[in-house]
Amino acid sequence: MKNLSVPGSHCPACNKKITWYENIPVISWLLLRGQCSACRSKISAQYPAVELITGLLFLAIVWLNPSFTLLQNTVYTSICATALALILIDYKKQLLPDLLLGILLILTLFIYAQNWNFLVFSEGLKSAIISYCVLWLLSRLGHTWKGTTMMGEGDLKLVFILGFYIEPLKLPHAFTAAFALFIAQVVLSGKTSKNKSTTHAFGPALILGFLIFQSLIK
Repeated sequence: MKNLSVPGSHCPACNKKITWYENIPVISWLLLRGQCSACRSKISAQYPAVELITGLLFLAIVWLNPSFTLLQNTVYTSICATALALILIDYKKQLLPDLLLGILLILTLFIYAQNWNFLVFSEGLKSAIISYCVLWLLSRLGHTWKGTTMMGEGDLKLVFILGFYIEPLKLPHAFTAAFALFIAQVVLSGKTSKNKSTTHAFGPALILGFLIFQSLIK
């Protein structure tokens, strides 16, 4: 049975288990010269790129928030790592794993429990419910129009969680940013076919749109 943790890191070509010293972010890829130590198959540069981006995000959180405690840094870097994983998985597989969504929801509720958010819980919950209902309604309208599913269940769960970070009256702006990013993603991908089977991941645009807007508010 495969999931996000099983089986462990391994070479997709020869299935060799990746040892801990071959799994050091960026450094191991450089030392291995981008090749599997067993079969010499190429290791995609995507791996060190994602590791580098993650590291830079962690540094940005610490640098921009010098008053954060160790616990706050841990929580917010975990949110960044989870959001980045959701973006990449959805973009490549058009899938938003429930495990990652669950982690993101727990971390979000923990922020409220610690009173770190600039919103009170009632306002955050209101935004979450409104966000879910808006996307659900758009999904139903799209299904009626095109006769095919427009939004996945993962998108609805994701936007519910993201709603906790936006004030209710600011939601139209957050959705505008998300849809603008989605349109840009579709155009840049070159996959603008009118074929009903052509689908695009909406999760990355939702995360980036809501995250960017929430950052501007703060």
